[in-house]
Amino acid sequence: MKHTKSPEDTIIASIKASREQVLVKQDALRAKLDEPSIDKSTAELNVSSLDWETFKEQLDNCYYPIDQEWINKYLVNPKQFRSKTEIRIKKIENLDIQYDLYFLNLDNQQLLRLHVITLLQQQFGALDDYALIASHWIRYSQCVLISKEINDKSELAAKGNGLTTLEIDAVVSKIIIAALLGLELPAGDPSILESMP
Repeated sequence: MKHTKSPEDTIIASIKASREQVLVKQDALRAKLDEPSIDKSTAELNVSSLDWETFKEQLDNCYYPIDQEWINKYLVNPKQFRSKTEIRIKKIENLDIQYDLYFLNLDNQQLLRLHVITLLQQQFGALDDYALIASHWIRYSQCVLISKEINDKSELAAKGNGLTTLEIDAVVSKIIIAALLGLELPAGDPSILESMP
């Protein structure tokens, strides 16, 4: 008698196939990281006409996924933090599906990290200040993404004068990147956390 796959089996098989595709994409990005970036003069020419907004567009909302060290730094109760994706996964009753989705999510997070690093290296790797640009973009990314995951500003660790550590770090990273690349910042409020609750 032919065995008929249950809906759960079909879902699990689909998740496993997705994981395989993600791992293939990870390998492709690792191979790209071994390729030389554009030469310094081309990189300098590319950034010479940028302002902050076009710089962000060039990175195409390519934000480095949230890491635990930043959660620990920016949140009042870091142990209570769960991303919206993690919360959705936890609500799934089938433990096998929940387990496989958990690891698919981890693989996707790593794919995003590789994507960000690859994109930064390809566009800015030849610049003298590349390491600083990359590290401040990663910090900026953490600030933006965490601000979108929280429910209320009160969840953020306070720094004083009504500001949070996250807000200060976000603005500082934005200013440093702009200074390193000679980007023109928009006039007015320097805050980049437009979605801050």
